[in-house]
Amino acid sequence: MEVQEDKILSTLILLLSVVLGISYIATTILLIMILCYSLYKGYNLKFKKIYLLFLFNIPICVYYRNYLGILVDIALIAFFYVSYIRNRIDYNLVVRYSSYMAVVEIVLSLLLRERAGVYSFFNPNYYGAFLALLIVYYHIKKYDRKYLLVFIIALLLTGSRFALVSLILTYALVLLDKNRVLGSIALIISLIYFYLVYKGIVPFVRADTISKYLDLRLWIYQLGIKGMSHGFLLGHGPTYFYEYSKHVYPHSHNILIEYILSYGLIGLVYALYNISEVKFNKKKILVIALIMIHGLADYTIFWPQVALVFLTLF
Repeated sequence: MEVQEDKILSTLILLLSVVLGISYIATTILLIMILCYSLYKGYNLKFKKIYLLFLFNIPICVYYRNYLGILVDIALIAFFYVSYIRNRIDYNLVVRYSSYMAVVEIVLSLLLRERAGVYSFFNPNYYGAFLALLIVYYHIKKYDRKYLLVFIIALLLTGSRFALVSLILTYALVLLDKNRVLGSIALIISLIYFYLVYKGIVPFVRADTISKYLDLRLWIYQLGIKGMSHGFLLGHGPTYFYEYSKHVYPHSHNILIEYILSYGLIGLVYALYNISEVKFNKKKILVIALIMIHGLADYTIFWPQVALVFLTLF
């Protein structure tokens, strides 16, 4: 039976489209079900070059006794194994049901005075990254503006400062590509505004703790760079920073530092080589720009929902 004709698989993917923006737990369960069913049916058994990165990394994890990293590598192999479903996800359903959950998060955030994203993604910053991708998706494939408005409000209520910053800078770069003069002005104004935010002169979300957390992030980066000095070429396996920071921080909050810590410089070159074979267009570059700018201060790309949405748009 062809994948396209499999009604059970189609139903599972349909359910995944519905819960993708609603529940992290439900998304994970459905991905596991799709994985098990795909293995049972023998779907998508073609070997992928990206597997080499994770397979080669497993012995490195063993060497550093990074046993959690072994599990993550196996999980990433499984994730990319079922990533063929990305072309079958119904994004109209994703947008619609994500907007319903966003409304729930908005209401709960206002009533309970908590940051939005706690109930669906457990982490407002990860939810903020997910919403930022959905907002970018509006410019890739137009959907109802009322959904866009809901996503923007929810993003503001997540209090995810860098999700908002990366979104603003991404659109400034897009404008720069279309009109150098207007784009340059927008980029300069954005940078000046963020500097004034840092100085506490102009308002921004959770502005009262920006200086404190920025100093903390800089310290985490320094710790991550120090960790990179050992095993720079081959890395230490994913989640190594969690062990290196004495189980205080789950990751280094920087996509470049975290990647080199995990897979080393050789792994980075290998990944870039694979990416270079992908055909890019301006819409894909928009998504990549958002992820890279956001990745300067966080590492949300391997969160299942964020990663799946990214791969689908990518």
